[in-house]
Amino acid sequence: MGILGGMGPLASAEFLKTIYELNMPSVEQGSPSCILYSDPAFPDRTQTIRSGSGDAFITALVAALEALCRFDVARVVITCITSHCFLPRLPDHLRRKLISLVDIVIEDILPTRKRYLLLGTDGARIARIFEGHDQWARVRPRVAVPSDQDQRMVHDTVYRLKRNERPEPLAARLASLAGKYKADVLIAACTEFHLLAKHWKAAQNGATAIEVLDPLLVLARDLKRFLGDAAQRRESRAC
Repeated sequence: MGILGGMGPLASAEFLKTIYELNMPSVEQGSPSCILYSDPAFPDRTQTIRSGSGDAFITALVAALEALCRFDVARVVITCITSHCFLPRLPDHLRRKLISLVDIVIEDILPTRKRYLLLGTDGARIARIFEGHDQWARVRPRVAVPSDQDQRMVHDTVYRLKRNERPEPLAARLASLAGKYKADVLIAACTEFHLLAKHWKAAQNGATAIEVLDPLLVLARDLKRFLGDAAQRRESRAC
């Protein structure tokens, strides 16, 4: 598994930790093989989208993906959902290796009847990353989006997490939106919210229980399926 991180660095490092927490066999030699390429120097994604030109970002993205692919990774995940709006502009040979976090979210919603609240960055909202998905019309009636005022709070929370502020109060302020929008599930549509996943899970033992759809958690939990044949070949070599 190749992980293009650094957007932000805490979230991608936490994702790597989650992979090993959920895929730890009896001996460490059987653990998944991962390459984390963490580059926090990427331009801010929301600012890039607002500027109307992503050329510099895409140039940096292609260079980082090419460097990561030189390690012969089977699949790659970019741990930044906002950056997914630029994926259609990547060369075909890179796109074929990518695991889309947006696909994971939509595929998780489709078979359910639950109501969701989409929590992402301003950039993801401006670029209509989820609305552009070919299955969006099927899930849209059950997915709420925050008001402009609440969206400002959601976006502010993202940058508080990037500054390594305490996660507990930040988790609580987002969880409070579930009742307001009558949502059964919060969609962690920004990878920074992976830093809150454990705090939301702990809260499920109390009255403020809330379910979260975190695509990084889904990916880590079902890593073998997403890696497909590559994981099976590695297991065969180990045997």
